[in-house]
Amino acid sequence: MATVIALIHQDEGSDYGISFPDFPGCASGGATLDEAFQRGRDTLAAHVAALVDEDEELPVVRNLDALKHDTALAEEFADAVLVGAVDVELPGKSKRINVSIEERLLERIDRRAKSLGLNRSAYLAEVARREMGC
Repeated sequence: MATVIALIHQDEGSDYGISFPDFPGCASGGATLDEAFQRGRDTLAAHVAALVDEDEELPVVRNLDALKHDTALAEEFADAVLVGAVDVELPGKSKRINVSIEERLLERIDRRAKSLGLNRSAYLAEVARREMGC
């Protein structure tokens, strides 16, 4: 889980906008602050998923101090009515492991994975994520 800094903007008398300096182009909004944050969380998660699906490199997530010292963001910070943080799941790198599984079970796993168009590793990871609610 990573904490991503969010900037909240509001034009006088209008809805709230939310953007993420470390994820250029990722923005959302809402009629209330709560709605802007919720939509922002959903939009950020979808943005990260799209980057992963397209094999794009994920940006380095910076803390608030690092962002404030980025002179290219000075205007965005000056226009923000609020600075917040949103948690998002960032995928990690794959790691090779060695496990032992009963032979017949492994055959069933391989058949099921193949029927879903997955390899063994992808299938086991997906089942683990589903089981753990990730």
